[in-house]
Amino acid sequence: MSALLIMAVGVLAPVFWRNLAAVLVAAVCVGGTFMVITMAGVLEARRRAASADKLVAAMTAAFATGQLLGPITVALTQSHGRVSIAGPSLLAALGLVMSAGMLGQASCEVPHASGQKPAR
Repeated sequence: MSALLIMAVGVLAPVFWRNLAAVLVAAVCVGGTFMVITMAGVLEARRRAASADKLVAAMTAAFATGQLLGPITVALTQSHGRVSIAGPSLLAALGLVMSAGMLGQASCEVPHASGQKPAR
């Protein structure tokens, strides 16, 4: 959850600040957390599935879809020939925050080995 929220901050940084520091914050927040989220996802796929190959393939396909939809979304939201990253970035950050919320909700519903739900 924390990684998703940190990634959302990185996605929003260039929207609110137009300088090199914003680019560096975005690079660290998005790049660093992307690796953590990807590794955690692959480990969870291996833990849950007898054959994790299909889950990892689905994750890869979802990533590729996002890589395609990002530039298309930016192109569709251009105003008068000028590219603005504000709208697509806000949409992406909203998706990340919603994902963090869904992950938090799901983690509260999954019983642990002890049979108790985790504390919020």
